[in-house]
Amino acid sequence: MEIVESVTIFSEMERVWDIFTDLACWNDWCRSVKEAAKPEGYFMSEGQRLSLRIRPYALPLSIRPRVECVVPHDRVVWSARKFGLFARHEFLFTNMGGVVLVTSRERFVGPRPFMLFLPEAKIRNITVGMLSELKEKAESQLPTL
Repeated sequence: MEIVESVTIFSEMERVWDIFTDLACWNDWCRSVKEAAKPEGYFMSEGQRLSLRIRPYALPLSIRPRVECVVPHDRVVWSARKFGLFARHEFLFTNMGGVVLVTSRERFVGPRPFMLFLPEAKIRNITVGMLSELKEKAESQLPTL
């Protein structure tokens, strides 16, 4: 299964990038991820293990993805295994001069029983929510002209 979603953010790349990669502020803006624990250091870096908790239903689901790749102002990639399911999540950042396109691409491989527990629609809703929340945070408090 693959889920691809994008959002256009009317903000400078530096602001969008700083908000996304600063784990210390995730709990302030990202309601889709119920808890983002700060691992070693505040900003995402390759090899880091994140601690994230999502709540697709009443009970939370904790995941500990490993950050595979961080290319400043370009991409963040992380992957995780849980219940025999492998997930790889890419966030791509495209600078369009005062506008940033953020694309989320998630690929899941694993046993079908797990996919019944967490269907594509639930995962897509979490992804869309996270991208919308990033947009809201990055576009808030923009300088007035």
